[in-house]
Amino acid sequence: MKKAFGGRVVLVAGSRGLVGESLCRFFLERGAKVVGCSRSQATIEHEHFHHYICDIGDEQAVLKMFYLLDQAQMPPDIVILSAGTASRNMVALLSSREMDSILSTNVKGALLIAREAVKRMTRKRFGRIIALSSIRVSRTERGAALYSMSKAALEQLIKVLPLEVGDYPVTFNAIEISMLDDGMARDLPKEARARLMDSLAVKRFCTPQDLCNAVEFFAKTDSSYVTGQVLKLGFV
Repeated sequence: MKKAFGGRVVLVAGSRGLVGESLCRFFLERGAKVVGCSRSQATIEHEHFHHYICDIGDEQAVLKMFYLLDQAQMPPDIVILSAGTASRNMVALLSSREMDSILSTNVKGALLIAREAVKRMTRKRFGRIIALSSIRVSRTERGAALYSMSKAALEQLIKVLPLEVGDYPVTFNAIEISMLDDGMARDLPKEARARLMDSLAVKRFCTPQDLCNAVEFFAKTDSSYVTGQVLKLGFV
């Protein structure tokens, strides 16, 4: 029986942690070859999983990774921009170093991965780029300025790219994740966590399966007419 993503190469940029590992395993189970990249060693062992240690904010590291993928005849068909760094400092307390760290991963890194992926996808005449954003773009609060800015920039990239490659069958979409039961949510003050939960349409944590189902919809070959969209997952 043919699996849904058999023959596809999926690159998960940010393959560590609850979200990244869940996405890698999800696509492996569906027959894809999965390439993960992160700044640390992989925790997944699978015959169709390949991992690169790569800081996506480092242009030379990104170029090297894509060169190696080309050499292995594995240019990605589907790219998931999952890497992200958070900040909860108020603007008056932000250091230049913290700004550089967040913007390097969340904005510059996404641009570098998207730039190299689009070059290959247009040549292959197929591609899916799916960015993982945050509810903090739509519902921000004190201390979230830098993180919200970075994710808003990511969403704007997703809206502009379809206009630049509209003649090619490559789509670009984003998902604003409500609240996952991971480290970021657990680090929120109790009152802020309760306030955010109360604002959701579906009043529970988003699960990895919830997220994977949404990503799968955007990644499918049949979703070729869906592009430039931002899905609010679990809230309106």
